[in-house]
Amino acid sequence: MSKLARWPLFALAACATAPPAATRPAALSPAEQARVEADAQAAFEGRPPPGAEEVPVPAAAPPNAAAPARPVTPAEAAAQAGPCPAWRDHPEGVSPRYLAGVGAASLGDRDPLAQAQRRALAEIARQLVVHVKATDVTLEEAGAAGPASWDRQGYDSDVVTETDLTLEGAKLLATCAQDGTEYALVGVDRTELARRRGAEVARLADQIEAEVRKADLALRAGRHLYAALLTSSAIPLARKARARARAVEVIDPGWRAPSFPGVTRLSRKARDAAALGVVRVEVAPAGDEPLARAAIACLARAGLPASVSPSGAEATVKLDARVAAAEQPFPGLYVATGKLSALLSWEGAQGPSGAASGEAKGGGATPDAARADALARLAAEPAADVIDRLLGELGFPGPRCK
Repeated sequence: MSKLARWPLFALAACATAPPAATRPAALSPAEQARVEADAQAAFEGRPPPGAEEVPVPAAAPPNAAAPARPVTPAEAAAQAGPCPAWRDHPEGVSPRYLAGVGAASLGDRDPLAQAQRRALAEIARQLVVHVKATDVTLEEAGAAGPASWDRQGYDSDVVTETDLTLEGAKLLATCAQDGTEYALVGVDRTELARRRGAEVARLADQIEAEVRKADLALRAGRHLYAALLTSSAIPLARKARARARAVEVIDPGWRAPSFPGVTRLSRKARDAAALGVVRVEVAPAGDEPLARAAIACLARAGLPASVSPSGAEATVKLDARVAAAEQPFPGLYVATGKLSALLSWEGAQGPSGAASGEAKGGGATPDAARADALARLAAEPAADVIDRLLGELGFPGPRCK
C-alpha cells in the first residue's frame, strides 16, 4: 500500500486517541456559596448544618432500663464527645444579673431537658436556704428570747416556702450535652425578683405595724393582756417577713428591706405587757385549793400574774373539775375519772376567748378515796397541760407552764 493510501488511517487513529479539551466547573451561585460556608462553620463548631433534619440515632440504654432509651438528635450525639462550656461547673460566673444553677439528666431519660431544669431549680433553692441560714444574725438574737418567741423549725420552713416562691421567674439560659448527659443552666433575675418580693415584704411590714399600733392603743387603755395578745399576733408576720427579706437580700445584695420590728423586739414587748395584767382564777367545786394553787403557779410561770380574788383583773380563767362516780373493777379497788375544763373570758372588754380540757384517773380503797385521788391528780399534771393549751390557743407570749 502506498504512503498516501496509509495516511487516512493514521489520521483517524490520531483523532480517536486525542484527549478531550479541558473544561472549567460552573461557578457557585451566591446562595450556594453561603450555604457551603454555613455548613463548614457548623461542622467546625460541632453542630448540625442549618436546616438539617433530626435523624434518630440509637442511644445506649440506661442500666436496668425497663423501656428502650429514646433516640437522640444529631446535635445531642455530636455533643456527647465534646466539652460543655465553663458554666456547667461554675454557674456563678455566668452573669451578675442572675442567681444561677445547673441541673443534669441522662439523655436516655424521658424529656431530659425538663428534668435538668427542675434539678437546676432545686439547686438554686438549696443555695438560697444555705445562704439565708448561714448569714441571718437573727437566729442568735431571737434564740435568746425564749422558746415561745422563736421557733427555729418554723423559721426554716418559712425560708423554704419563700425560696420556692422566688423561683417563679426562673429562666432557661443555656443547655449543653456531654458524655450522654443533658445540662441546663437556669437563672433567676435578681433585680426583678427583688422588685416583686420586696413589695410583698413591704405589705407584711405594714401589717406588723398595724398590729403594733392596735396593741399600743390597748396598752394605753389599761388592757395589758389584750395588748400582749395583739403584739404576739404580729410575731408570725415578722418571722415570715424576715425570712422573705433575707432570701431577697441574698439574691440582690443591693436591695434594702423596709423597717419593721423583729421577732425579739415583739416578743419582749408582748411579755412586758402581759406582766402588767392580772388574771382571776376561779375553780369549781369551790374550795379546791390544790387546783387553784396549781393554776396560779402555772400562769405565773407563763408570765401572767394571777390570784383567786385580785382587784382590777382583766381576764378570768375558770377551771371546772368534775369527777365521775367511782367504779370497782376489782374487789377492794375503786377507780374514778376526773375531767378538767378551762375557759378564759375577758372583763368588760371584748377579746378572744379560749377553752381546753383534760382528764386524769384516781384510785383508792373506797369511792371517796378514788374521787379525792382523781382531783389531786388533775391538779398535779392535767392542770398545767390544759392551761398551756389554753394560752397557746389564744397566742399568749412567753414560756409555758411545763
